[in-house]
Amino acid sequence: MHMESEILKIKSLAVQVQAGNTRAFNQLYTVLWESLYVHARALVMDEDKAKDILQEIWVDYWQRRNKIDPANIRAYLFRAVKYKTYNYLRDHKFNHVQLEAIHTLADVVPEQDTEDHAYLFASLIEPSLERLPSRCQSIFKLSRIEGYSNDEIARLLNISKRTVENQISLAMKRLRTDLQGREWALILFYFYML
Repeated sequence: MHMESEILKIKSLAVQVQAGNTRAFNQLYTVLWESLYVHARALVMDEDKAKDILQEIWVDYWQRRNKIDPANIRAYLFRAVKYKTYNYLRDHKFNHVQLEAIHTLADVVPEQDTEDHAYLFASLIEPSLERLPSRCQSIFKLSRIEGYSNDEIARLLNISKRTVENQISLAMKRLRTDLQGREWALILFYFYML
């Protein structure tokens, strides 16, 4: 499916979900579940917990469907995965030093405004991204910002999955190198990019 038509399909389904259409909800679930699951599993490194997190997100989405803007539901759901996994990691895996760093970040980045999070993070990584080749930038943004899986990106851009993986690896290496010495930025980097 062409990227633009896929985006339009997802948006159309989200508009129908907002109106209470359960069939559209099931279709949207089918379209997005796997990429959300892969993302959640990569963050929590636990298949069952990743499924639990997704279940909570989909139930919450259905319950709050009237209040959620359908314009960019894919990004909304990926942000929900990030916040739910953050909460899980905060409650189960982070040590004292990591928690202290996260609490410090909470003062810098207001929790209630996800657009501020995205803007701050984008301002941190944009200079590094601009130095990457344009194709590498595009692949990185589709993967880490738009939330597409490697398979989806390969299909959308008509390239191999291995090429996608190599380009993401190149971008991640550049970003890690450029953010060295800025511990709070590195925490944001790992929170948003893994």
